[in-house]
Amino acid sequence: ETENYYKQNLARYTQPERVTINIVKDEGNDAVDAIWQDVLTGTQFSKAVKNHTGKSETKREFPVDHLLPEVRELLKKMNQGETSQPFVSQGQRAILHLVDRVPAAQIPYERAEKSIREKLLKEKLNNKREAYVAQLREGSTIEINESTWKAIQDELGDAE
Repeated sequence: ETENYYKQNLARYTQPERVTINIVKDEGNDAVDAIWQDVLTGTQFSKAVKNHTGKSETKREFPVDHLLPEVRELLKKMNQGETSQPFVSQGQRAILHLVDRVPAAQIPYERAEKSIREKLLKEKLNNKREAYVAQLREGSTIEINESTWKAIQDELGDAE
């Protein structure tokens, strides 16, 4: 049963493609163009960033599908270690360096089996509980004591 669930829900058990990138946005000081010129002449990206922004590069890992469309498009054309040409993202000039790329990967059944078993068991228990409550409701009669109900409403300020 768990194996069938796994096979029918493979998309749930796939880790998305992830990238480690450094993106530098222009802060009105033309740093992006200066970094690009340095990279073109062979300067390492991290050194160019430090030279023109005074900051160390900040590498961050993201699932590719969480990135902005224009960044995803750039990354499709890039290899590990490459730097993009300057581009515009959200109205700001930027430059991007691809540090690492980890392709999408299927989580092995053996790793997913325990969580699938727990999920299926929980679903079965919920279904049985719902069926039992429905059965109880069918066989139950609820009577409301109008004077007690009115007293409760008066006490709570006519809240419903």
